[in-house]
Amino acid sequence: MAKEVKYIIKPRLHKTILNTGLILRFLLLTLFISLLLNSTAFADQLNFAAVKDGYGQKIGEIILIPIYKKLGIDISITPMPAARAERSVVQGQKDGEVLRVYSYGEEHPSLIRVPTPIYQVETTPFIRMGCNAKVTKAEDLKHYRVAAVKGIRHTNDLEKKNIRIHKLNSLEQLMKFVSKGRAEIGLSDKNNGELALRRLGIENIKSGPVICRQNLYHYIHASKEDLVPKLDAIIRKMKQNGELKKLIKKAEEESSTIRVKRAGPDSIYCPN
Repeated sequence: MAKEVKYIIKPRLHKTILNTGLILRFLLLTLFISLLLNSTAFADQLNFAAVKDGYGQKIGEIILIPIYKKLGIDISITPMPAARAERSVVQGQKDGEVLRVYSYGEEHPSLIRVPTPIYQVETTPFIRMGCNAKVTKAEDLKHYRVAAVKGIRHTNDLEKKNIRIHKLNSLEQLMKFVSKGRAEIGLSDKNNGELALRRLGIENIKSGPVICRQNLYHYIHASKEDLVPKLDAIIRKMKQNGELKKLIKKAEEESSTIRVKRAGPDSIYCPN
C-alpha cells in the first residue's frame, strides 16, 4: 500500500508565497485602473484638422476650445494643407474640421455639419496691377487666368460656374504666381489674402470687391454624431446671450487687426 505523502511548507516560504500573490493582485489592479483612466481621458479628447494659415480657421480654433469646454471635452487642433485636412477627416483620422462652408458637407456624407454657423468667409479676387481686370461678380472671372489654393472649398465652388482655376499648394505660392504674371487673378478669403500680401511684401497685387460671402460651419465625423445636437445647442445659446459675439471679437483681436463680417442666420450672399 502506497504511503501517504505529506508536503510541509515552512512558515517563511508560505509567507513569501502570500506576499507574491498580494503583489501580483496589486499590480493587476493598478494596471486596470491605469487603463480605465487612460480610456476615459482618450474619450474626452478630440483632435480636429484646420486649414493651415487660414484667418477664419484661426478664429474658429479660438472659438471652439471654450465651446467644447462646456461639454467637458478637451480638443487639439492640427493645422495642415486644405486637401490633406480634407482627406484626414473623411478617412476618420481626425474627429472633424474646425470650419468649412455649407457645400463641404454636401460632398462628404461621412461628415456632419453643426447646423448653426459660427463665422463667415469672403471670396475675394486679388488682381495683379496693370492687367486692367474688372471683376464685380463671379462670372467676370471667365475672361481671365485665375488661380486658387488647392482644397479650399469656397474658391473651388466657383468651378461649378464653368470658371477654370489653376490650383496651387499654398497661399504663398498663389500670391507669388499672380505677382509674377502667371495669372491675372488669385482667389482667396479677403483677410487671408491681405495678410499674405503684407507678410510677403508683395505690392503689385490689389484686392477687388467681395464676389461671394458664405457662412462657415463646424464639422464632426459621423462616428461622433451624438455631439452635434449638444454643440448646436451651446452655439445657439451663446449667440442669443451675446457670448459668441464677444468671443469672436476677442479672437479677431488676437488673430489680426483686420475684421470680417460675422455670420448671421441665413446670411449667405453670393451675387450672380
